[in-house]
Amino acid sequence: MSNANRKTRLEAHLKKVNRNLQRFNIKLFFYMGLVGFIFVWGFAGTFNSDSMGSFISGAILGAIGGAIIWLFFGGIPSLIALWILRDK
Repeated sequence: MSNANRKTRLEAHLKKVNRNLQRFNIKLFFYMGLVGFIFVWGFAGTFNSDSMGSFISGAILGAIGGAIIWLFFGGIPSLIALWILRDK
């Protein structure tokens, strides 16, 4: 095996490893946003739990706030990154 052939195989392998790492980071980012969504939802529901009606309204407000947080910090950046990394 020539040295040039070995070098091109190594470069191809490193490109594959780099792409896999980027996809892993995107998935991690996506799930971190999802955890933030659940946390905000539970947080708002817990502190409005003096009566059942306010608990439900707090859960609804928490779901809306959490969804907004998830979109801006998890969903939309993940989709943009996947679009950038798509196979051409």
